[in-house]
Order: sequence, then C-alpha cells, then structure tokens
Amino acid sequence: MPDSSVVWLNSGTTLTYRYNFSEYRREVMLNGEAFFKVAPNKKLPFNVHCNDVVVSVLGTAFNVNAYPETEKVSIALESGQVELSHTQIKSFRYTMKPGELAVYNLLSNAIQVNNTDVSRYASWKDGQLIFRNEPIKTVFEKLERWYNIHIEVIDEKVYESIFTGTFQNESYEQIFKLIEYSCPIGCRIQHKSDSASLPKIIISRK
Repeated sequence: MPDSSVVWLNSGTTLTYRYNFSEYRREVMLNGEAFFKVAPNKKLPFNVHCNDVVVSVLGTAFNVNAYPETEKVSIALESGQVELSHTQIKSFRYTMKPGELAVYNLLSNAIQVNNTDVSRYASWKDGQLIFRNEPIKTVFEKLERWYNIHIEVIDEKVYESIFTGTFQNESYEQIFKLIEYSCPIGCRIQHKSDSASLPKIIISRK
C-alpha cells in the first residue's frame, strides 16, 4: 500500500481506500477477509472499517474476516495491539492483545473474545485451509469461497457435524471425499455444464 503496509486479500474480498491514503489519514473499507501487516506511524493510525465495526492500529499484524453473509466481524491479532470501536455505539471500546480472537456479532452487538492459535486464522494467505473442530456449515462457507463452487445442503441434519482437517493444494473433490470419510455426510459432485455455471456439490445425510 502507499504507506508500505502489506495486505493479503482472501477470495471474494474487496478493499477500498481514498486516493490520498497515507497523506492525511489511513482509512480502508473491507468487505471479505484480509490479513494486514501495518507499517508503524504514531501520527496516523490505520483504521479498517467493516460495516459499523472499526479496527484501529498504529503498527501490527492481524487478520480480519468480515464477509457480509456471516453477519459478524472476526479479528485475530498476531502481534502488536488493536482497538475495536463501533460507529453507532460510542461507548463500545475493546483493546485486543496478541493471541486473541474477537468475534463481534453485528445483529446482537455482542462481542466474544478468546485466546487462540492465531496462525490458523491467517493460514489462507499461505495457501492453507485449517479447520479445528469447525462447524460443518462454516467449513462449507469457506470451501465455497476458496474453490468458487456452490454447495447445496438437502438435509439440515448435516449441520450437526463438526470437522477437523488441514489442506494445501488438494482439489475440492479430494476434500469432499475426506469429509465423507470423517462425517456422516454424503457428497455428490455435479461438474459445471457450461462456462457460466459453477460446479455444484449436493450434500445429504448418510
């Protein structure tokens, strides 16, 4: 970026900022997921806007997940310090410490903070997908974005499953074979019939 900060964007993500970025203010708007390594500047904080949630830093490394369909903003702090605030709720402030994961629910305006292994939340920038006891619905959402596929679930009981796995360079066909092996789930793959359609995976309960 113009201020020497470095940003990795995950699939389906947009990051926008003004033409005079770093001249008077460092403000970006995030829709999706990104990992930031922010160049230090005590005079100009770096602000990431995700809906009404604002992540403010001076110089640090962190991951932000703010895909609109999830209705939440998740921040995993690798190093340094960040402050969370809300554009509509002036009383809300939270200062994160390294190793913390903060999840802000945009519907209830509630925040949940836990200590975690931050590396697995930023592994995507190195071409890895890491799932640790992840709800299968969350797994499907990430796989849809990562592989640009469509997943159709025809039995709601599928969502009772959780999944653990680490992937790098595997095809989505290989991943769904492992999901079938690990969970009581059946996966049927329909490859795209034309260039405009996405591959579809139909999910059912075994």
